[in-house]
Amino acid sequence: MSDIIIKAQRSSDITRTRSLSAWQRVWPALEALSGLTLSTLNSSAKEAVEAQLAAVNQISAAYDIQVEADYEKLTNSDALDILSRINTITQLCVDSETERVMKELDTARRKLPVAAIKEVRKHRDTFVPLLMRSLEQAILRVRNGDKIEEDASFFAVFLLTEMEVDEAFPIMLEVLRLPDEGPFELLGDGVHELVAPILALFSRGNTDEIGEIVQDSNVNMYVRWSAAKAYKYLVRDELISRPVAVDALHQHFRQCVENEYHDMLAPLACELGDLAAEAALETIRSAYQHKLVDESIVDLAFIESQIAAGEETVKQELEYCRPTGMPDTITELSHWAAFREEPARPPRQPNPQPTLVPRPHLPSSDVGRSQAVTSIRSGHKVGRNDPCPCGSGKKFKRCCR
Repeated sequence: MSDIIIKAQRSSDITRTRSLSAWQRVWPALEALSGLTLSTLNSSAKEAVEAQLAAVNQISAAYDIQVEADYEKLTNSDALDILSRINTITQLCVDSETERVMKELDTARRKLPVAAIKEVRKHRDTFVPLLMRSLEQAILRVRNGDKIEEDASFFAVFLLTEMEVDEAFPIMLEVLRLPDEGPFELLGDGVHELVAPILALFSRGNTDEIGEIVQDSNVNMYVRWSAAKAYKYLVRDELISRPVAVDALHQHFRQCVENEYHDMLAPLACELGDLAAEAALETIRSAYQHKLVDESIVDLAFIESQIAAGEETVKQELEYCRPTGMPDTITELSHWAAFREEPARPPRQPNPQPTLVPRPHLPSSDVGRSQAVTSIRSGHKVGRNDPCPCGSGKKFKRCCR
């Protein structure tokens, strides 16, 4: 993994250390950049960085600087000029590297971008705003009726959950409230598996948002069902009691009967059965007797057996709940069919010589001798609406995606 962001941020911090005079900041700021590999930067950033370094060397050359102490010879204006150029260099480096990592997430296709995910974790503060922006842009595109072919927004949900970024929760709620199949456009089958643990994590025991999703008829039915599952997670995590969860789900069931949201009755009956909700049994029976519940999803006999088993049912169902939140994005996604395909092995290439930033006291002629490294990636892109490569006959977005 690249250390460019670390070096750039360290150098930038030094330039802003106001306890030191300008000339005292120049050498350590340049020293922090020494050894930095420029060849991984995009071509325009690399050229711009080299131009700034050349300008720094030109200023320094007038003072015959050979060792750290010689920087005291700099006038204050020249020292400030160099510091300004260093800040430009560090910003170019950070922008180029974040663009590279986000592109790796965006174009992952069937290969899990492990290196990019690790860099996001390593530089959390740098990438969190970019992940949130990616998610916001994806939401806007879905609302405009556009297809989402990029993957960054998909990984953003996982990573923001893994890093427990609370300020991202309102954006995730927007994803869940997208109409029709909007949530599937961004999450794929993660709607079935991940909505409940995500809601359980970010709700922090407050069920208001969960209840609103369950009752919102404009929200996709599978999202509403997954939201109802979140009550089990909160019980398992001891954030709410089982009676509180039963009361909430029972109330949702009654409201769905009253509002004629009949498609949610079978899912809610399942969740009440999993919590052995004896208090709701007569309400459930009445709904079945009036033919309001879709028995192809679950029949009354099964619900009655779940409730009759009492604590045994509850214990078993809570054990089935996956971990709350997203403990590890890489571990989770490595089990997904979409990322199991082995990528073709590219021909072996000789190791190129990287372009490095020299230590600040080296002569300017040493800067940028090596050529930039250029890499080309190619491969067939599977669109979300294309037939799934696994051969199931389904669209990619509804199968392995």
